[in-house]
Amino acid sequence: MPSPNASTWVIVVFGALAVAVLVVGLVRRRRLANRVGSFVCQYTEESAGAAAARARAVAGVAQYNEGRIDWYRAWTMYPRPERTWYRERLDVVERYPIGTGRDYVVRCQHFDEHFTLTMGADAYAGLASWLEAAPPGAIDRVV
Repeated sequence: MPSPNASTWVIVVFGALAVAVLVVGLVRRRRLANRVGSFVCQYTEESAGAAAARARAVAGVAQYNEGRIDWYRAWTMYPRPERTWYRERLDVVERYPIGTGRDYVVRCQHFDEHFTLTMGADAYAGLASWLEAAPPGAIDRVV
């Protein structure tokens, strides 16, 4: 039986690395989604002009923390949140159902950042409750 050459070993090593990265990504996504206070949502940055036509929804997982929501991309190896929104500066501008009404598109504003989150009805109910439960002085944050 002939011995494997160098190119075979390179293919095997890269294949093993690809499988390892996929497994780590799947485990990370599952751990994020199973945290207490987390919900699956898609983030889309709103921008004006030609960039708005190219805006893409990015799948992710958001997690409630004390006074803030941290949003993590679903498929990345980066361990920190991609976005953080503080409760006292987060406003729900508009929401509307899509499809059968089980999902919502929620337009939000955080400081000068305008974006949309697409989420299920239960996730929206949680977001609205979390915003409404803010300390006194933070009223009219939810549509």
